[in-house]
This record gives sequence, structure tokens and C-alpha cells, in this order.
Amino acid sequence: MIEIKHSPLCNTKNNHFVPQFYLKYFQDRFGFIYCFDKETHIIHQTRNLKEIGCKKNLYTITTKISQADVDFFTLLFNINLHPLETDFLKYLISFLNDEFKKLFNLKYTKNKNLEIKINETMEKILNSPDISRNQELLFSFYETKFQPIYKQILDTEQLPSIKKQKNHPFYYLAIQTMVFITQTMQQKLIQYVKEYDSIETLLINKILSPSNYEPFLDCLHYLIIQYWRTSKILQSPLLEKVKKQSGSKNINIANVMFLSLHFHGLNIIKNCINTKYQLYLIKNLTGLAFITSDNPAVNPYSAISSFNISPENFEIFFPLSPKLGILYSNCCLYSSTNSVIKDKYQINYWNKLLLRECE
Repeated sequence: MIEIKHSPLCNTKNNHFVPQFYLKYFQDRFGFIYCFDKETHIIHQTRNLKEIGCKKNLYTITTKISQADVDFFTLLFNINLHPLETDFLKYLISFLNDEFKKLFNLKYTKNKNLEIKINETMEKILNSPDISRNQELLFSFYETKFQPIYKQILDTEQLPSIKKQKNHPFYYLAIQTMVFITQTMQQKLIQYVKEYDSIETLLINKILSPSNYEPFLDCLHYLIIQYWRTSKILQSPLLEKVKKQSGSKNINIANVMFLSLHFHGLNIIKNCINTKYQLYLIKNLTGLAFITSDNPAVNPYSAISSFNISPENFEIFFPLSPKLGILYSNCCLYSSTNSVIKDKYQINYWNKLLLRECE
């Protein structure tokens, strides 16, 4: 009997939930970051950004996302799936589960042998057992979109402006992600089926990339993702409590949180935009620097709710650098979207919030 060796799409085990390109802006002129341990109250310094803001297998799917997980997720967040949402969820689950065959089903009458070979490859070699690390690739994709926007904000001290929405925010962000998923899985498939040189014409599920570029939505998307992706949020005990109350036994809470992060995050953006949230850039002109943490995107209302977020109890503060911060809120806290702060007490408020919410 021939043993089939599974070939994972991604095998990254050490997951950085705070990106290194972000942390470098909090280094001093000698390249040090100073880390404060909340439990021991010990401060240590490091130049090695690879050793902070990371955790082994934080994003690993240890058992495949099941229909029971999906049902619990949609019920918990009161999600009514429309056609695009159904497609997005299908793409997301196939990618996270590392199951090519559930996303791509090829019918190629011109070369039946090639069709059989490709489908067998997806079914066997490119079909993960109960462990997948593909989620790391999604976070890399989100970071790649955000990084040039982040640098531009730091360089110009100006926020990206919101455009008149031609398309639904969910549509723009979901399509972008689906295009990435399709292209990434195509590239992997090509490595194993060399004859598959006309892949564009063979794929049944063909997604067109959005023609417009919306840096405001990409920036906002990253803020939401950064809030949800940390160890503290993903391992929140609240959902486990909800699971016990519901009597559901066959639910993987980690999978529910992963679906919430990628899928429900887009619904949060839609809800916030519809309720007139604004991005504020906070310029710190005091002698007190903004700090950051292993949980850098913080919600002042997190004591009220850490998972079922609605516009009534949600805003995000995110320190961009020691001198710049960004706030997404529907409260008129500042007179302008570009606000200068000269009062140390205001800076201290945000720093205390970061200290409270970090691990």
C-alpha cells in the first residue's frame, strides 16, 4: 500500500500576534524595547523582536471547523447569511481547514486524465488531516495590506480619507480575502500538478478582484483584526461559558473565535460605518510617550463585552508610535479628526487602558 504524504499549505508554528514591523517603532535609539511583566513587575530589555508578541500554535486549527461550529457561530452572532456571505464563509472554512477539494471542483472535458489527476491531488495530497496552520497566511495578508498605510500615516501624520461607498464594506473586504485565498491555493496546486498551466480557465470558482482601492477600509479592517487576534481575546473564557449555558457539547470554541475574527469582524466594520464612527489621529505633544503592549488594540468597553460587539459598547484605541495614536469611535471626544494633545493626563488615560488590557 502506497502511503500518501500530506503537504500542508503553511507550517508556521510560532504565531506573532503583534507584528514586528509595528514593534520596531517602539524601539529606542539603540534598538531596545523595554518589556514590563505585570505579574513580577520586572522590566527587561530586548532587541530581538521575534521573541515578543508571539505564541506557539495560537492560530492552529487542531480539529477541522465543523458544521456544528458554524451553526453555533451564526446563532451566537445572529448572522443571516446572504449569497456573498455564504460564499465568503465557504472560502474561509475551506482555507482554514486546508481542504482544497471543497473549494475547487474541476471539470475539464478536453483532458479527462488531467481532471482526474488534479482532483485526486486535491483530495489526497492537498487535503489536511485534523490540523492546519493556514490561518497564519491570512494574518500575513492583512499585515501586508496595512503596512504601507501605517507607514504613510507615520510619515504624513494624516489619516486615509473615507470615500463615498460604491460598494458595501463587507463586499470590498470579503472579495479581497477571497481573491487572496484563491490565488494562494492555486499557487500550491500548481506546484503539484505541473501540467496545470491553464489554471485560470479551469477553475470553476473564479473571483474578480475589486477595481477600487480603499485604504480607509483596509486600515479599519486591520484595527479590528488586531483587536481580535491576540491571545487574550482568542482564549477568552466568555464563549466557553456561553457554550456551557447552551448545552452544546460538540462545539470547538477556538474555531468559533476564528470564524468571529475573520467573518464577524467585517460585520462590525459595516455596523460601525453605518452608525457614523470616525477615525481620529491623536498627536502626542507631551513629554509622556504612548506605550504599547501584547494587546495593543484596546476597547475601553471590554469589561462589558469581549466577544459580542455592537456599536453601543465598542471603540478601539491603537498606539501607532510613542507620539501618535489612532482612535475609532462614535463619540465626539476631539474637535477634529486630527487632534493635538498637550495634556499628560489624557496620554496617561490611554496608557493605563493599555496596561489594564494587556497580559
